[in-house]
Amino acid sequence: MNISLAKVGIATYAWTAWFGKRAHSGAIYADEVKRLVGDGSDIIAMCADNTSSNTSMQKGLFGVLSEFFEWFFIGCCVHAMDLLSEDVAKLDDIAQCIADCKCIVLHVIRYPMIYETFLELQKARCRIDPKASMLGLKTFPDTRFAYAFFMIFSVVVNWSNLAQLVDTPEWKLMKRAAGTAKKAKRRAAFLKFEGLVYNVATRKTAEAAVAVMQPISTALHYLEGDNVDSSHVMAIFVVADQNAKNPPAEAMEAFDEETLDATKTCFAGRWNGKGRKVGVKCIRLLYDLFCRCELVEPGPARRHARMEVDETSSGHGEESEAARGVPQV
Repeated sequence: MNISLAKVGIATYAWTAWFGKRAHSGAIYADEVKRLVGDGSDIIAMCADNTSSNTSMQKGLFGVLSEFFEWFFIGCCVHAMDLLSEDVAKLDDIAQCIADCKCIVLHVIRYPMIYETFLELQKARCRIDPKASMLGLKTFPDTRFAYAFFMIFSVVVNWSNLAQLVDTPEWKLMKRAAGTAKKAKRRAAFLKFEGLVYNVATRKTAEAAVAVMQPISTALHYLEGDNVDSSHVMAIFVVADQNAKNPPAEAMEAFDEETLDATKTCFAGRWNGKGRKVGVKCIRLLYDLFCRCELVEPGPARRHARMEVDETSSGHGEESEAARGVPQV
């Protein structure tokens, strides 16, 4: 577990704890945090990624520490966006599109002769149109759904080159060499590639998937930058949510109502922080700070911000709680 301390304008590395290869409960992690922060009087909030061992309000890190400290406990907004990428990528239509694009990419890069021919087609296109993309074909690890967008996008911007590839002498040579009975599986892969790149519906679906996933990818990579103002976070999630509620024309033409509605549900789930994977409670917290926070005057020496906290804003899992003091907000 890596722990950092942060305040406005600066974040510093604090401590790394190693617990072995096995997973542990939130109580083990909480003991390490308590040892580091002491009485916690200088801490206002804690942020962690959205795994159950961290954010569970029963046995997770947040649940244990909430018994000892009057902090805000918030999930990581960037990790929530990554989980949103996973939600969308697992929808049936988009999952099939990802599988098709991965098949196209892996087939090209498997054969050096075909891949070199593809690169030459790219260069030839760029000589005719200097603004044409020279983006290479991308693949992605099966567990990193945020990169699935880049793979689909790399196929879409190179679709004309991929279609031309089928008519090249190099392609025909490799396909002919796979014509024997012993290489029936390899020949089937060539035929499948041709069927995909010549299929208009497959191309339209890939373009629609790009239109749906690009706002998520753009927001994710912007938010994980080194110099992002915290005031941008809420605005970016609002824009992403509005994009999902107003799908682009490409998506409406390629996907049915069930897929479009499922996409909206994915955004709504991450926005409201439903389920085990806590979503963007940090965003809801900002909303509550703006809308429900009031200043009181407990004494002449200092002013404190106090807030009524409920389940949706605090994540403490209680219907109502007494007003909590927030030191020097």
